[in-house]
Amino acid sequence: MSFFKSVIGGAIGFVVGGPLGAAGGAVLASRLGSKEYKYSINCPHCYKSLGVDTYGRYNCCHCEGVLTFSEDGVIKDTRIDVICPYCKQNLLIEGPGKWNCCKCNQSFEYTIDNSVKEYNSEEETCLFIIFAAFAKFCKANGQIKNEHISTATDIMDNYYGFNEENRKLSIKYFRMGRDSDKTFEDYCMKLNDICDDKLEDDREIKNDFLICLYKLATCLGKTTYEEEKMLNYAAAILKIEPYLINKLKEEYIENSLDKYYEILGCKRGDSISIIKSSYRKIVNECHPDKILSKNLPEYLVNYSTQRFREVQEAYEKIKLDLEA
Repeated sequence: MSFFKSVIGGAIGFVVGGPLGAAGGAVLASRLGSKEYKYSINCPHCYKSLGVDTYGRYNCCHCEGVLTFSEDGVIKDTRIDVICPYCKQNLLIEGPGKWNCCKCNQSFEYTIDNSVKEYNSEEETCLFIIFAAFAKFCKANGQIKNEHISTATDIMDNYYGFNEENRKLSIKYFRMGRDSDKTFEDYCMKLNDICDDKLEDDREIKNDFLICLYKLATCLGKTTYEEEKMLNYAAAILKIEPYLINKLKEEYIENSLDKYYEILGCKRGDSISIIKSSYRKIVNECHPDKILSKNLPEYLVNYSTQRFREVQEAYEKIKLDLEA
């Protein structure tokens, strides 16, 4: 641009003042309209030249990367603080482009307009959610045991048949889920969202997920009440067909009286009046009509309906046993 300004200025100067005017016009025109900076430095991110007037912190006009020009003439590679869109951990990156989170190994993109976008495929994101949820489920009773690890390994190798790469990712995602502050319910809802919005074989993915949860629930023998609550919650959120739920319960869960007492918050030896009082209290809390009147989300209505049926079944089984 300055070249053309010099040519035009020189031409005008020549008309006005001859050869000397041409030279003066060219010099004057080249200086007009162009800002002169005190310092010319190179961006440490894109390596392009930019001008600055003083020391301080700058955003590169070419790539938006952050840099610091200090009084001793040093140009520092000042990294950008971003939040991973997957694990929500703070990261330092050098500038716009595709990055892998050092905490969860998920890929994301930092764009020139300072926004962070998910970059992984839906399948990889789904894998992360599933195994993070598995870890949360295994911690239902406070501690992940060796049997949980063995069952999770069997799920990777024999149920899903993962290759070595997916196997390593699954182990990493399991550990991340174990340490994450997100809940099992959070992961279930995220899985439901991504299956419904982006994945074609969503029903199969959801069914496989629930089947694997039942495998994890029974790896120690008898399932606990907390585990069964989580199983029912997952089934409600993912809208699992009743026939599959019943089939899994028959296959994996032993219908013992101890479980029924646990559902009612009672124990063997309690009087029928105590059992009946507990039953009425729980039924009043989770009755479908009461839940529907509160205009709660559909998955909570489904969960309460399943809970109501469980309580009814538990009470009937205990009552029959006591009357026998």
